[in-house]
Amino acid sequence: MNLSVPVKLAAFLLQTSLGVLGNIIVLGAYTHITQIQQKMKPVDKIFCSLAFSNMMILLTRGSPQIMSYLGHQNIPDTVGCIVIFYTYRLLRGVSISATCFLSVFQAIVMAPATSRWESLKTKVSNYILPSLAAFWLGSAVMNIYIPFSGLALVNETVPFYRDGSCLFRRFGPVFEELFSTLINGYDFLFISLMLLSSTYTVFILRRHGQQVKYLHSIKTATRESVDKKASKNIIKLTALYVFFFSIDTLIMIYTVTQISFPALLLEIQLFLSSCFSMLSPFLVMTFNKKIKIPLGWFRKMEKSNMSSVCNEEM
Repeated sequence: MNLSVPVKLAAFLLQTSLGVLGNIIVLGAYTHITQIQQKMKPVDKIFCSLAFSNMMILLTRGSPQIMSYLGHQNIPDTVGCIVIFYTYRLLRGVSISATCFLSVFQAIVMAPATSRWESLKTKVSNYILPSLAAFWLGSAVMNIYIPFSGLALVNETVPFYRDGSCLFRRFGPVFEELFSTLINGYDFLFISLMLLSSTYTVFILRRHGQQVKYLHSIKTATRESVDKKASKNIIKLTALYVFFFSIDTLIMIYTVTQISFPALLLEIQLFLSSCFSMLSPFLVMTFNKKIKIPLGWFRKMEKSNMSSVCNEEM
């Protein structure tokens, strides 16, 4: 028996189960918050979209690989491969755009309180849902080629590439270059916006730090402190995405430019491509008090139920 298979199976099982659980907790906490407050803040809507897309990325990316390690090599079939891979690419696009939007939104929030920025702050808050819908639509259109690339059988006359346990048709150098330019350009556009907005936020934070000693209003200072904490945490989330995106991109470039490479490298790339989706909900839990409060409420409810059961037994 190949000992590497159980190790890889355990890695993907752990990644998928932990990541899905973490994102479910985030979504459940926001659902509870919505029921109490009857209204969700703009940034919370972005967090919800990010958590949902990350949860589905883990399911569509990890589940086929887990089935393959368990010996089910023909699951999914051609149609299943197309549906799963298209869904993954769609959700990946939503995840990167939502993370970028989160970074840009916080940069706008931290911008100086001038008339121009105040107008932009109002507009961006009103267009959160339309913007998220546009990201879903844009990602869906960007990956429309995938349904035409599935392979039922592979022979020597049909060039193909492998993604996990699925095989996809190559369309030729012209179309390959066109698709690669569009998809990579889409990704790097959002990555560039993330880096620009994060850099601007860092600049604002440094300037606020220099000015804070001149603040005389406690209320203003408190508000500044809250905004700064939120900005720093969103920068951490953005940095986490950029880190794993960079590794994923470097491995992809290496595999495309090399004639031969270890098959394990593709599995490592597949695993790393979902690491942000696994880690991001736990990072959000560490700094978002809105999620900590519902979690504390659930723990109290659990203790209350346990104590009532013990009293009944006594």
